[in-house]
Amino acid sequence: MDGYLFRQFVPALEHGVPMMGGPYRRVRHPRYTGLSFTRLSLALMLASPIAWCLCILWWLLIERRIRKEERYLRAKFGAAYGVYAAKTPQLIPALFR
Repeated sequence: MDGYLFRQFVPALEHGVPMMGGPYRRVRHPRYTGLSFTRLSLALMLASPIAWCLCILWWLLIERRIRKEERYLRAKFGAAYGVYAAKTPQLIPALFR
């Protein structure tokens, strides 16, 4: 995922369009999706109240960050991002389309 991001970031920015290919065609925030699954897996594996509290805290922080990023992307790309956001899930990929 990071390799795709590094290769595509500058060209997409230069063309003034949001990245919509690669992992971004399935979810708008693929990096956060992966991190969310690892945090959830860790909490399930450890099965401790501390792990669950940290998982929930992390989730709340990520949700806040996603809201900020979404506002920025909507301001930067306008209607193009709105169309992309309308058809692409935020974090959890759609299994059937």
